[in-house]
Order: sequence, then C-alpha cells, then structure tokens
Amino acid sequence: GNIVMGVLQGVSSVRTTSGSVFLGTTEGALEVATGCGGIDAHVSSHDSVSLVSDAGDVHLTVQTAGKATVDAHGGGGIETDFADSTDTIDLALSEQNSSVNGDINGGGNRIHIRSNTGAVSLSQRSWFQASTNSTKKLKDIRF
Repeated sequence: GNIVMGVLQGVSSVRTTSGSVFLGTTEGALEVATGCGGIDAHVSSHDSVSLVSDAGDVHLTVQTAGKATVDAHGGGGIETDFADSTDTIDLALSEQNSSVNGDINGGGNRIHIRSNTGAVSLSQRSWFQASTNSTKKLKDIRF
C-alpha cells in the first residue's frame, strides 16, 4: 500500500511492493524502493539517497545550496530546474533526456534515482518552499 511520512531523521529505509511513497522532509541517509508506485521526497540534508521505482514517477526536491553527486535515470524522461539555480551546476543530460549525471556545488554525497518506466524530476527548493508544497500534496492524498 501507500506510505506517507512527514519527517524522517537518521538512516531510513522505506519499501513497498505496490504503492506510492510520499516523504515530507528527510535528513540523513535515505533508501526508498517501490515495485509499482511513485516516489515523492524532499531532502533537506543528506548522506546518501537512493530512490528506485520499477513502475512509477520519482520526484526529488533537495535543499538549495546543497552539495551532491547525481546519478539519475528515468525511462519516461528526466526533468530538472537546476539550470535556473544560482548554485554551481555540472550536470550532463543524455541526448535521449533519459539520464542525468554530475555534480552540484562541486559534488558531495550520492543521489541515486531510478525509474524503469516513469519520469524523474529533480529540483531545488528552500525548506519553506518544500514544506508548503508538501502540505498541499498531503491534502490531495487519498487513504
């Protein structure tokens, strides 16, 4: 089934075979896997992040001014708003728009994202912007 969590701190592992995962704010190492469902997460500070969905879209929002090394692949394409950022961005988007790899602000902890059939979106938001967006999304979730 679906998994919805507001705040996670420390080392976190979330798994479901059939259902979507929504994580409001996370701090620390994060591993999320779902067989059939989407993933929506905001990371305010992180060690390593791994988000994997066999069949579903994956949306990751990271804190502005963070450092990371990104390895992302979306069978349904990749979308990112990092080009609009004031941070130092060195991300390479594949010709097919299906993967993006590189560093944010000189690189740092690993962000690994995979969706075999879904789209992947990677964006930056302040804590306030992300929490406001999380509240709106939580109102739309049906239990």
